[in-house]
Amino acid sequence: MESPFVTRFWRKSSTRPASAFGKIVPGQSGFELQGSVDLRTSTRTFGWVRDAARPGERVQVVARTKNEILAIGIADIHRPDLEEAGIGDGRHAFELTFQKCNTDRVFIETIETAQVVPVAPYAMEDATPVHQGEDGWLFLRTGANNVEKFYTVKNHLTDDEIEQWCFILKKRKQNLKTNGISYFHTIAPDKITVYADKYGTCLPHYDSRPSLVLSSALNKI
Repeated sequence: MESPFVTRFWRKSSTRPASAFGKIVPGQSGFELQGSVDLRTSTRTFGWVRDAARPGERVQVVARTKNEILAIGIADIHRPDLEEAGIGDGRHAFELTFQKCNTDRVFIETIETAQVVPVAPYAMEDATPVHQGEDGWLFLRTGANNVEKFYTVKNHLTDDEIEQWCFILKKRKQNLKTNGISYFHTIAPDKITVYADKYGTCLPHYDSRPSLVLSSALNKI
């Protein structure tokens, strides 16, 4: 039976060409993983996967973190867009739900060969805009101000972006100087920077935070 969530999510299947989804990942013992994670939230993940070497079989999957298994299921949900794209009978989708967990810590793995199902570049993310940290502290994490990724994703603030910011601020300072105006630019640290101990989860790239790397770059010009 088709999942109600699948029906809602893939109602406009024509706008989501399944033929572009996923890729073949060389595996063990002839297992050829094909598929992708298409939705990630703090309590649910959704996508599809199959063994291209044995397209008629259903693949068991597990949602897990590095140290904990969150949910186990089988990729046998029917998805019309997969069938329309000629991907078997279309019954290769999975939907796993679990207790709330940091989205970036969760990955989907095949049980048989322990291969990680790749996250699609267009995958929808957790729409919850607030992260609850220690002692009830709240932090903005997603949306237009996706602050969290500057602390959890390597080089989320790229070298090109840093260079562009330096160029803009340098040009602004020069323009004001020609009019006899002194210009000082102050970078206000994000809440996560100031209260990192209250965030409650690992921030692996805290030392690459924008307020630090941008200040360092500006001091060199």
